[in-house]
Amino acid sequence: MAGLPSQLTAQEKLADAGQKIFASNCAGCHGADAHGGERAPNLATVRSVISKSDDDLESIVKKGLPGLGMPQFADLGDDKVKSVVAYLRVLQGKTAATPMTGDSAAGRALFFGKAQCSNCHMVRGDGGFMASDLSVYGDGQASSTIQHAIVTHAPSPTSRGVKVTTKSGEKIVGALRAEDNFSVTLLSPDGRFHTYDRSKVAEIHYTSESLLPKDYVSRLSPTELDDLASFLITTAAQASATEKPTKRRQR
Repeated sequence: MAGLPSQLTAQEKLADAGQKIFASNCAGCHGADAHGGERAPNLATVRSVISKSDDDLESIVKKGLPGLGMPQFADLGDDKVKSVVAYLRVLQGKTAATPMTGDSAAGRALFFGKAQCSNCHMVRGDGGFMASDLSVYGDGQASSTIQHAIVTHAPSPTSRGVKVTTKSGEKIVGALRAEDNFSVTLLSPDGRFHTYDRSKVAEIHYTSESLLPKDYVSRLSPTELDDLASFLITTAAQASATEKPTKRRQR
């Protein structure tokens, strides 16, 4: 199929499978990017979590942490638990990246142009609000993994679409952010949050798929996918370098 990236490694395939399992079982509490939510902690950047071995993390997933309110997921089976941990490592940036072969500058032009990534995603303060910030997304990631993610978007709690029609006739479309028996909250393309009391809502229409485009496999060439991945990797490296404290010169 035209536009598909190179063959994924076994570890990348494992992580790719884990992404879907994480989205359906873990993201509701820990956040789609594992940076934490109202009900569960950050798993992506906390050193005490990152430093744990894969075996330790798999054990926690299987047995849960009853004292902290985390249920056990032993019923997923060993293979799925391993894939969840593999995907968590991707979110933590603990994968071995391959050398970049694309043109980062061309990738930036694609991100803010033809590919229309910036309509939803932000990079270092520029772009949209509908989906996750990709400023550090490429940190530690292989180009092939990023390209694969671009052309095979899976539904995500942070990009599920919803259209709300109020009893007064107002209609608004955005990304679903939260809902319960009393209200529904969505994020509109302009970056604003909108919360509606269900008693004032006439209709709520949900989409079962991600809001992200599905035609990148045909819209972008293999070279353009490579360029886009290189831009995300380069951007993450620049962000990481900016965050590192400068060393004081020795006299």
